[in-house]
Amino acid sequence: MATILFLDDDLLPQVLGDRMSGEKTPYLFATPNGNLARSLKRKGLKAVSGSLRSSRLYNRLDLNGSSRIVIDLADKGSTYAVLEEIQKRVGQVPVVVALKEGSGLDEGQLLEQFPGVKVVRLRALLEDGLKVEMEYAATRRLVHRYQEDFQKAERILILLHDDPDPDSMASALALRTILGRNRQTAVIGTFAPVTRPENLRMTRMLDLTVKTLTQSDMARFQRIAVLDIQPHYWADRFREVDLVIDHHPQAKGYKARFKDLRPRVGATSTIMLEHLLAAGVSVSERMATAMLYAIKTDTLFLERGVHPADLRSFMYLYQRANLNVMRKIEGQGLTMERLQFIDRVRQQHMFADGFLYAHLGPIPRDDLAPALADFFLQVDDVKWCAISGEVGGQVTLSLRNLGYQKSAGDVVKAVFGDIGNAGGHRSAAKAVIPMDKFRKKFGVPSRNGKVAAAVYAKLREATGL
Repeated sequence: MATILFLDDDLLPQVLGDRMSGEKTPYLFATPNGNLARSLKRKGLKAVSGSLRSSRLYNRLDLNGSSRIVIDLADKGSTYAVLEEIQKRVGQVPVVVALKEGSGLDEGQLLEQFPGVKVVRLRALLEDGLKVEMEYAATRRLVHRYQEDFQKAERILILLHDDPDPDSMASALALRTILGRNRQTAVIGTFAPVTRPENLRMTRMLDLTVKTLTQSDMARFQRIAVLDIQPHYWADRFREVDLVIDHHPQAKGYKARFKDLRPRVGATSTIMLEHLLAAGVSVSERMATAMLYAIKTDTLFLERGVHPADLRSFMYLYQRANLNVMRKIEGQGLTMERLQFIDRVRQQHMFADGFLYAHLGPIPRDDLAPALADFFLQVDDVKWCAISGEVGGQVTLSLRNLGYQKSAGDVVKAVFGDIGNAGGHRSAAKAVIPMDKFRKKFGVPSRNGKVAAAVYAKLREATGL
């Protein structure tokens, strides 16, 4: 995916040149000034020169539907010539036009002729603003495309992972709003219902309906969107879906016509807020409350895996959310059930070199593993914490660390990637393994302490401890 910058002076290259030469995404400068092009090449940047009204220049740019365009030209006629040529060759692509002093460009006239363009003052393009504006332009285009496509469907499924958490449910509410749908025409669904007490409070207090579905229900929907998870989670059930939006690392083994995957952000709700704003949809108090709570829980109140976009979203939502409702959803945090399992971890854990691990045997819900892993990571001297349990014919394991060691996601992939779904972020990761595959590799966990010890040894080996 190339970003092509049309310019006639060296202001942007001077400000952004060093960081652009180190970017994974290729940048290409196009200019009518041959001397400027040669100067850019000497700095290690890619540049071509030629008349902005000549087809020869555009033939060298390899324009396509995934191109991103920045236009920073002092001349109104040149700007219009570039826009017309781009529109003729590739149609609608993300375009940002810098409005320069004295250029003669009128923002209103420009948007009337080219409605998909994003116009900004030149200062807004400098430093990190360039990347933010380009990402916003690309998001707006993606949202527009899937909105148009989903309009053709009578019924839509917004599919969430088993026992949905606040981030998945808030994201689903946002997507349904973006699509302009109601509960009947856009069903929020899962194959295993919400069970965690605070998540049930969230559904009640924010009037969220999450339907429990079976595979036979899938034929009722003309479009399927998957949020806060990717289709590989359900193994072979979904080889192809229509839309995937997720903040976890990209998985293999499926196709989606539209995707927005951002593993660097801390919550899918952060992505969905950008989609809401790109679609021009107002964020209600109910929506803001759901999304703020989602970002708070997924990032441990902005302490884990936080990206600048999460901070921007948190500040935006904080001003619009009902904080009293959010506090009621959160409740007191500790229940008698959780205290019982805390005591079980205390009695059964293994601990060495800062790594704590406990296998709990059968557990009523898989949300207990991450909750306990988060809890015990707060204990002095604990730098890594893994908690596993057996639920629904599977072994589920949550791994946490302090965030500055080896990636937790890499560790669970190394140990369990060959027998189950495993992955995550630097400081938080999860593995879900079918019991039969777990037994073949390790044995029966709840009947043999040696099995738990073997898992512990593999985890420590993968972390390098």
